Amino acid sequence: MHLRTTDNTKGFYLVSALIISLVIALFVSASLKLSIGNLKANSAQDQVALFAAESGLRYVQARLSEDYAWSADGGLIVDTPDMVVREDSGNVVGIVRADGGGFAQFRVRFNYQDDGQGDADGIADSALDIDARWVSVNNLLGASPFPVPRADGPSFSVTTSSARDYDVPTATACVIVEGRFGPGLTLSSNSLNPDPKGVVSTRVIEAFLEAGAGPGADAAAMAAGDIKFSINSTEPVSLEGKTKAIVTRIRSRGAIEVQGPGSPNLAAPVEGETYTSDGSLQASQNANITLLTEDTSQEFYQLNWNEVRKADPTGPSLAAGTYVLWDNGDLHYYDMDYQAYETFIEADPGNAGVLIDPSSLPSPVTLDLANPSKPRIVIEDDVYVAATANTDEFSFIPRAGAQEDPPDAAAAGGSQSESQMAGAVLGSLNSVPPDGFGSGSGVTSGPQAANWVVPNMGGISGEIRAESGSWSGGTWRGVVLRDIGGGQAELIVDSGFQPLFSPPVTLNPYMALTDGITNQFAGDPQMLQILSAILGSGGGSEEMNELELASEPANLRADDLTVEFRPPDGESAILSSEGTIRLGSNVRGDGGSITSGGTIRVVGNGTQLSASLADGLTLYAREDVVLSSLKERTLGSNSWDYKDVTIKGVLYAWSDIDVKTGHDDPSVLTQGNFSLQGAIVAYGGDPQNPPGSGGGGNITVKAEESRLKYDPVYLVQMNTLTPNAPLNQTLYIIHR
Repeated sequence: MHLRTTDNTKGFYLVSALIISLVIALFVSASLKLSIGNLKANSAQDQVALFAAESGLRYVQARLSEDYAWSADGGLIVDTPDMVVREDSGNVVGIVRADGGGFAQFRVRFNYQDDGQGDADGIADSALDIDARWVSVNNLLGASPFPVPRADGPSFSVTTSSARDYDVPTATACVIVEGRFGPGLTLSSNSLNPDPKGVVSTRVIEAFLEAGAGPGADAAAMAAGDIKFSINSTEPVSLEGKTKAIVTRIRSRGAIEVQGPGSPNLAAPVEGETYTSDGSLQASQNANITLLTEDTSQEFYQLNWNEVRKADPTGPSLAAGTYVLWDNGDLHYYDMDYQAYETFIEADPGNAGVLIDPSSLPSPVTLDLANPSKPRIVIEDDVYVAATANTDEFSFIPRAGAQEDPPDAAAAGGSQSESQMAGAVLGSLNSVPPDGFGSGSGVTSGPQAANWVVPNMGGISGEIRAESGSWSGGTWRGVVLRDIGGGQAELIVDSGFQPLFSPPVTLNPYMALTDGITNQFAGDPQMLQILSAILGSGGGSEEMNELELASEPANLRADDLTVEFRPPDGESAILSSEGTIRLGSNVRGDGGSITSGGTIRVVGNGTQLSASLADGLTLYAREDVVLSSLKERTLGSNSWDYKDVTIKGVLYAWSDIDVKTGHDDPSVLTQGNFSLQGAIVAYGGDPQNPPGSGGGGNITVKAEESRLKYDPVYLVQMNTLTPNAPLNQTLYIIHR
């Protein structure tokens, strides 16, 4: 809606607005007396009309500052000898006393006055009918730009075909005030809006009033832990403000480090500040940056889970699980989290899960296959991810999976998929220990059995075993994972006397892992426990990777897919889950928001991450936020490029934020740039507690170049509470 209604009218807010309005009235009255005697009659009338419009603008500014959701429907608000203001159904008419005892008038309309034309604004026509084409728009709480209409329909109404030449940005109100004065306008406290009957001078002021940020929201980057930029370019990490008057800060309760070849490698074009635990900076900065010590008593941007806009659990919903788009455009569903799916599908690549009929998707969600090589999921309104008995996570990926890091880089350390783990940590083959699986277990030596020393990532104690078949029949098979101390475990795979592997297990560790564990024990909870212990919590890697589908190759990649948020003008479309959200696709759109009770992982963002959002694709996660823009240059080449990531909005994580638009690896040929307009916050715990109380809270960015532009306007977007704060005037135009 272009004007939001509220019944939260409080006495203190009315008194405050009244006082501000009276001060304005006195100021305007004085200005009129100073001006009118020094101007010719016509010029004087024009000037009085202009001052009246200015008075109306400041009245509206005061009202909106007290309540961003102000409805302009308060009745008689000001009633003094020098100023009278009435509000009715979104229209405002006021009079202010001019020199000589007469009144000048201001008028502001938010109402479309379109009840006879379809009532698109949902507001009853006002008794204060305003016969002017100027229509104001309150988009302070809007999630995307909203068009500003002209009232060019019958009786000055706004219709579906009315001109809409430009949009008002989110977190902004477009206020257009008409000021009138002259002998043809007889005004009094009992006649605020009469029809003119003679000469009247009119002046119109059009202004944008922009919302301010809340407490603690004073920095482009805030981290309870460390902030680290790794850049390849000689261009420095740039700290900018939306305007030259804004000091751009980055605040860390740990350290701030910039690794890059430039000197300086951290720069502010106008004025910047860095705050760290000891006031030091691990970077070469330019002269515009001041080094300061972080004061732990100062507020961080504190945004609690219950204050974040989320999809309504009773509204449109998708079942939690993993959604996979196949090359032929079919959408398949698996009732399991991503890690379980990764294990499951690599064991049985042909398993089709449940085929989803696109018409069965909730109404805000559309599968768009107009371009089969570039399919997209379109989200037009809020969608809630409803937990199943098996998972509360939501994943959307192409059949081939999504590669988060270059495979060579992943193999060198960090989280890996099953195949990468096999190659990375199961490469040292030893002879099977004398006791094998224990006395009488039938473990063999030679090509049917092997064991490896692997990291005990799951922290097992004792051993976990999965067994199948009968020793007496010569078909016994088994897998054991046994703690051997020192943070290591022993993984034993045995196929009995019946050769299972070709080539033998000792020559092909990966096949031993996939065939010996996955194929033989698919669905066995002990097998999943073994994988969980090897690969980390959850039975697989947190990191996303392209999948090993040897028997079912797939060509569609993450960069080919798009998740597009496409809500109506001024509205938002929110994807919410109580668990982790993983998207192996581009993400873009106007007014999109993702909120997760776990981690948000977006892999394959493509050239732009919500670049068209002049108003913020906001990511909020109660764990980590991970963004990777990796793309394989040519399918199967193992040569990789990173694409640019551009975000306008707020990235907010309870734990860490990791932006991967570059990697120092020989297989990476091109690095991407990272650009943020808004703010990035790693709180390091539950925001109800002090920053850093939950651990983590680090921000890591790898890129060719990085640019941070602090823009406080985005820091009000995720708060569901009605804010009140001063408004900044960003546009001021006078129309005749």
